[in-house]
Amino acid sequence: MSHHNTYDLIIPKYFHDFLQIIPETMFGLLAKIIRLQTAQIKEVPTRLDKDKMREYAQLEERYEVQVMFSMNRLHLVGSQI
Repeated sequence: MSHHNTYDLIIPKYFHDFLQIIPETMFGLLAKIIRLQTAQIKEVPTRLDKDKMREYAQLEERYEVQVMFSMNRLHLVGSQI
């Protein structure tokens, strides 16, 4: 088997595997974000007492969503380079 035949087989498989990672990662992150926003983060009522403000802030969950959005943004920027 010549080098050309070997590379003809290896290169398409490499690019297929490499390009498959991007959507899997991106959609995996989006699924986690959706799960957090719909299942864990409570909707804030229009009127809220001051003493319940910390309860509805849900800082840990919101921080986790922000981190995932940042990771997703990095993936998108990296794929455009």
